[in-house]
Amino acid sequence: MTRCWVQGARVLGAVLLCWVLGAGSAAAQAPLTMDQAVRVAVERHPAIREAAAQVDEARGLAQQAGTPRNPVIGYAADDLGTGNGSPAGKHGVFVEVPIALGGRLGAARAAGEALVASREAALESARRVVVADARSRWLAVAIAARQLENQESLATLADESVDIAGKLFNVGLVDRADVLDAEAARAEARAHRDEANAALDAAWEQLANIMGQPDLNRARAPQLPDVPALTRDDARVRFMAESPMLAMARQEMARQRALVTSAQKNVWPDLSLKAETWFDRERRSSGAAKGWGFGAEAGLRLPLFDRNAGQILAANAGVRVAEAAFERSEAAMADTFAALWADYTRATARAKALHDDGLPRAEEAYRLYLGNFQQMASPYPQVLMARERLIRTREALVEALAMAWKSWIGLSTRMEHL
Repeated sequence: MTRCWVQGARVLGAVLLCWVLGAGSAAAQAPLTMDQAVRVAVERHPAIREAAAQVDEARGLAQQAGTPRNPVIGYAADDLGTGNGSPAGKHGVFVEVPIALGGRLGAARAAGEALVASREAALESARRVVVADARSRWLAVAIAARQLENQESLATLADESVDIAGKLFNVGLVDRADVLDAEAARAEARAHRDEANAALDAAWEQLANIMGQPDLNRARAPQLPDVPALTRDDARVRFMAESPMLAMARQEMARQRALVTSAQKNVWPDLSLKAETWFDRERRSSGAAKGWGFGAEAGLRLPLFDRNAGQILAANAGVRVAEAAFERSEAAMADTFAALWADYTRATARAKALHDDGLPRAEEAYRLYLGNFQQMASPYPQVLMARERLIRTREALVEALAMAWKSWIGLSTRMEHL
């Protein structure tokens, strides 16, 4: 009884193992989604690591810019010899502390923090570039896969045409020229199919490169979903507000203004404070050494000639440059939105018309012609033309979807929080 139970447990375990492996295999073969491709690309892309390291560099510079200067400690000696052999000389130590006046350290720290903000905006821009690139490469794979399906259908149609033409030639309904024409069309269809297959391979390789996965499983062919719907007013507001280009331009203006403040503060000099103590070995009339002495000094470099006028002038010019660059970027972004939105609306409208009207009619026409041919009520060339029209309509739909997706990628990667 125990032995039977053990064998049954083993069988059950084997069944469960097969089920788990089968589930894992099914998961591994699941279509690769756009979000999955983007997530892996963002995690592994060197451009993002580079921009993140530049942010850390700016943080270090900002921290250093606001750090007070180190004090100076040293040894001092004076009156070391009298010439008569009597003990003499002063030996001591001193501490000198430079103190920045006028809020110079705070201004330098603010300028450094503005650089950090600028680098963070650059990091966000780099992240969005990678996201857009990953989305575009994923889309290229999905489109290439659909185009290969269409070319394979055309190649199958060409094979059928050659077969039908041969049969009709055998019964004397077509001549040799018709057979040769069908064979030439088949050769052309096969060439287009091979080109589409090569294009899909190239698209897969480019997607694998940006994801950092050379062994990317090509069985996980992406499925092309419907293009997300957008409204113009909302899209334009978000496009302009969330644009990394405009964010970088804003941060550059803030950095240049902080540099103006820092340049103005640099007119103030350092206050140098010095404290010292020494032991004087010179003898008094009583024969005892004069002993310990103490002193203090304070110094200030007067800003009479160098008032940092050149740096202040350059910093103010930098502000004007940054403001003009922001206005130029804002105008460029408005033009970019207009072009992308026009492409999006045209492509989505064409895709909707083809999907809702053109494709159903082409499918119905092919079905009717095929039924008539099977009942010997219509010639086979009409079936071929209807089927080719159906495949061409599918190709046009794929092209419209590709254009709509490309414009959506251009819009969305500039108007979403990543």
